[in-house]
Amino acid sequence: MKDILLIYNPKAGDTTFRFSLDRFIEIFSEKQWEIRVFRSRRAGDMSEYLRLCDLSETQAVFVAGGTGTVNEAVDALMQRGANVPVGIIPAGTDNEFAVKLGFGSDLDENLKALAEMKEGTLDVGRVNDHYFVYSLTAGTVSSVSMVSNEVKNTFGKLAFYAKGVASLQKIRRVRLSIEAGEKRYTGSFAGLMITNEQLFQHNLEPEGAFTLIASQSALFGREERYFAKNSMPEGELTKGVLKLVSDHFLVTLADGEKALPTEMDGERGPAFPLEVEVIRGGLRVFIGNEQKKAASEKIASEKAASEKVASEGKTPLSAKSLVDGLTKIKPKDLFSLKRKEKSSGKTSDLTPDEAATEAHAKVPAEQVAEAAGQQAQPPLADAGAANQEPQQLSLY
Repeated sequence: MKDILLIYNPKAGDTTFRFSLDRFIEIFSEKQWEIRVFRSRRAGDMSEYLRLCDLSETQAVFVAGGTGTVNEAVDALMQRGANVPVGIIPAGTDNEFAVKLGFGSDLDENLKALAEMKEGTLDVGRVNDHYFVYSLTAGTVSSVSMVSNEVKNTFGKLAFYAKGVASLQKIRRVRLSIEAGEKRYTGSFAGLMITNEQLFQHNLEPEGAFTLIASQSALFGREERYFAKNSMPEGELTKGVLKLVSDHFLVTLADGEKALPTEMDGERGPAFPLEVEVIRGGLRVFIGNEQKKAASEKIASEKAASEKVASEGKTPLSAKSLVDGLTKIKPKDLFSLKRKEKSSGKTSDLTPDEAATEAHAKVPAEQVAEAAGQQAQPPLADAGAANQEPQQLSLY
């Protein structure tokens, strides 16, 4: 008899998914499926199981957890070349992957939608023999994202806000060489992100290319990232930001440069150099009932945000203004935000770096304006580099 496989992380998020196992079994049993269940007991055992288990009769793999749990499962399936559709059950602190696929905060509705098994196809990135679906980041963005599971489970997105304060005060630029297709660029950057725009656009038609955005001195807010993606010219250094679109990237450090931290789909990422290849349509996934609605809302939201940034002539916030703003946030405001998020029961589609920037928005406008008006360079960790101007980009 053909079966489905459920894999879950009992320590993900608020750890309550284990109380919903019977409901999962009930819904899928009504569809006449034989169900196998694997409970993760330690880090790495999920990928070990998926690499070795028999999937010859398995029609779908369902993964309950956050973005990091999903990444571990997807990487293992891609490593073994298994062409099995994956269903994501949002049960972690960070459920952005599931949100992009059209799943909300109502677990029962999510399970019913998954039982319909409506399929979509996603591009997959391969970096240094590991696979990712959502994003690969390096530098400032990664240091904000890297928060321990214990801290995430206790404080939720508050953990990312606190991490943002600490990491932004340690911003440093490093000289990178970035190859995109047949073109090569060099410059000094504080961070970069390589994203699967299929998910950010709620579009399940494979594109065969990812988008790279590298920043010299800023951590993007949501509106600024939309502007960079939709309105900035490709292949040009604009306001300290470089945008590239390609099916292949190679990012290397200049000689003598200290490596930047990396993060891949919510987990610690690989070491430099970073060679990324896009596999067109490499992963079959199930989509939720809110996917079409989310797609149309996303298009409208991004268009409005891009137009706002363009009309106001805004540039990405300087690192100093972000540090000044974040350090002025009162702890009671963050705990109030945490209580509000918990009581609402809503699933946010904020990425960790966007969450840190959202915290910045709580600072009074006049304080932000005052900080941004200083036009200061970001504090550099490299000795003797505090007065160094950002190096211009070179195109070979």
